[in-house]
Amino acid sequence: MTTTERNPAVQTLLECTLARHKTMFLATSGSDGSWVSGVYFAEDGPQRLVLVLRSGAGR
Repeated sequence: MTTTERNPAVQTLLECTLARHKTMFLATSGSDGSWVSGVYFAEDGPQRLVLVLRSGAGR
């Protein structure tokens, strides 16, 4: 998701959340059913994340 609008309160919340937590859960669903997995991430510049997924995990 991208936006050209900037909201300082949202930006501050995002920065604080990313600084405190380096893992999250990523979930999706499709014709094969639902999928969820824990992921690690690292910041790679302002508002850019690199996700590390483990193949085959989460089913």
